[in-house]
Parts: sequence; structure tokens; C-alpha cells
Amino acid sequence: MTISGDIVKPFVLAAYFVVSPVLAAALVSLYAQRAARRTRTEPRETMRRYGRLFGIPWCLYLVNIAVVAALTAGSATAARRAPVMQGGMILLGLLPMLAIVRLTRQWERSIGHPGGSVSARVEIRAWFAHAVFMSVTLGAAGALLTKAGVAVTLLSVSLFIAAYLSAYPDIFRWILRATPLGDVDLYRDILALAEREEVPVRDVLLIPRARGGGMNAYASGFLDRRRYIFVTERLLCELPPAEVLAVVAHEIGHLKYRHVGRVGVRALITSVTVGAALALIVSFATADTDGALRRTLFAFTGALTAFASLATTRRLLRRFEFEADAFATHAMGSPEPMANALRRLAQENWLSEDTLEAGALASHPTIRRRLLMLQERPGVRAVAP
Repeated sequence: MTISGDIVKPFVLAAYFVVSPVLAAALVSLYAQRAARRTRTEPRETMRRYGRLFGIPWCLYLVNIAVVAALTAGSATAARRAPVMQGGMILLGLLPMLAIVRLTRQWERSIGHPGGSVSARVEIRAWFAHAVFMSVTLGAAGALLTKAGVAVTLLSVSLFIAAYLSAYPDIFRWILRATPLGDVDLYRDILALAEREEVPVRDVLLIPRARGGGMNAYASGFLDRRRYIFVTERLLCELPPAEVLAVVAHEIGHLKYRHVGRVGVRALITSVTVGAALALIVSFATADTDGALRRTLFAFTGALTAFASLATTRRLLRRFEFEADAFATHAMGSPEPMANALRRLAQENWLSEDTLEAGALASHPTIRRRLLMLQERPGVRAVAP
């Protein structure tokens, strides 16, 4: 039976898509607050016990994406939708992301978590950048797929993603309203370290306390002339200079070994390989079945492809963290500054040393594993493949 727009009204579908994960996030927040008050749990223990519950609305959101994609793919009118309409649907579908993040931040603020200090304006700008990218990419892919074929669509989308990634350091700077660090000793030390290691860095930027959340540093950019180092105000003010430099050296290690570009290539290869394999399986298995069923199954292969790509790249990211730690150890001449910084970052950012917050989808190894690697290989310099 074909699921048509007459059976599932578009506005009902949109309302469910937007409201259900947001309602789930609100219920999780309310339950966590009441449970913490009832048990009189200490804030860090509250975060450990109830913070992971916010994964429920995100899981519901991802399930909704697959369901809505299947329903729309099965509709006889899906192929005739204009790219503008498709882009509008994507923007509407991304609204729950903004609401879930905001509810999570409010809950974090209520227990004193550093993540709660991120302003709503930062989240809105981040959502806007993400929404424009997704709507343009998927809208263009949908339009090209019906007119130019799979090969042209894949090439065009890959080029657009590469262009977006090359511009992302400046987009990230705009999202956080980061400003140049200025002519201070640490700024000169960072640039000297980057120059000594032959890593081009365009500038070192400061993220104000109200926009950076916790104590951290970031490296962004895979093109030599578009690379930035970002440091949060809390990192500069609350860590000794040697430990700040060790954290920044870790980020320079990411740039030196071109981790950003390598993750992007791996994600593209995984998506193409897994997507093509699943598409072939669906094509052969449903060759003599109704077209609506085939479109529905193809929609679910897209969700599986995205999950496979995410899981693969996250595993790669965890390995890259060890490489960057080894580089920081080499740059500082000792593992102590990096080890001390990791312990302090875990404490100040409320990270558990022993467990991963997101399991197989975590982007970083546990703090304990990173500390053990620093002790086992204190003098080893990571070698870029």
C-alpha cells in the first residue's frame, strides 16, 4: 500500500517531527531536575546519573528522520517537489536540534555545569550555519539526482562539502565571535611552536567566557592559509602557561597530521562504499516489488549509511587523539604538562576519567586511556602516515 499525502497530512507529519523530540527533551529535563532535588544529589553526580538521559530525545530525533524520509520517499508526490520545498522541509526538520540543545543548556546551567554558560545567540548562529548547509546540500542533491544522475550528483555534493569545510574556520569564528588573542607572550609562544613544527597557522583566536562554555582549545582548517587555533578564556585564565601551551600543542598536532582532511576523506569513502552496497542489495532484493516499497527501503539505507559513516569516523577521531597527545609530549619535551592539563580539563569540564559519554560514537578516548598512553610512550613522537 502506498503511503500518500492524503493519508499522512504534511502539517501533521511536520508537527510530530518537530514536537516529539522537543517534548521528550523537556520531560527528561523535568525528570532530572526533580530526581536530583528528591535525592539531594551533588551536581557532578547529577550530571553523571542524568546527563546521558538527554540521549533519548536525540535518538527519537534520528528515528524520526528515518521515518519521515521513508514516508516522503513512499509518497507519489515526493519526486515532484520543488527544491525550494525540499529546503523548507529540511529547515523545519532541523528545528528540533536547536530546541533540544537549548533545553540541555538550561538544565546544565541549573546544576552549574560549564556547558550551560554558552549563550543562546551562539547556538542560534551555529544552527543557522548548519541549517543552511544541510538545506542547500540536500536540496541540490535532490534536484541533481533527478536530472543529472548519481555520478554528477556525488561529484557536485563532494565539491560543495569540500568548499564548506575550507570556509568553516571563518564560519566557526563568526559563530563564537572569536577575536585575536593579541600580542602577548603566549601568542608568540604558540606561533613559534607552530613555525618550529612547520605548521602554518593564520591566527590564534580567543573565545570569550560567555561563548566558549568550558575550558578547551580547538584547531580548525585543513587548508594551510585557512587554519586557526581557538582558545577559550577559561583555559587561559585558569591553567598555568606550560599546560596551556601543551593543550595548544595537541591542537597543532591535529593540524600537522591533517586530521581534519583525513576524517573528511574517510567519511566520504565510507558513505560511498556503504551507500552503494546497500543500494545494490535493495535493488536486487526488491527488483519485482512495488516502487513505493523500494523508495522507502532506499530512504532507510541513507540513515544506515549516515550511521556507519559516523561510527567509522568517530573511531578514527579517537585514534587521532592519541597521535595529537604524542605530538604534544614531543613538543613540550615531557608528558607531564599534557598529563596535568588532561586531569585539570576533566575536572573543570566535568568529564569522567573512566567512561565514555557516548560509547562507540564518542569523539575522544577516556581520559584514563590517554594518561596511560602518555605514561607508556612518553618519548615517542607520532608519525604521520
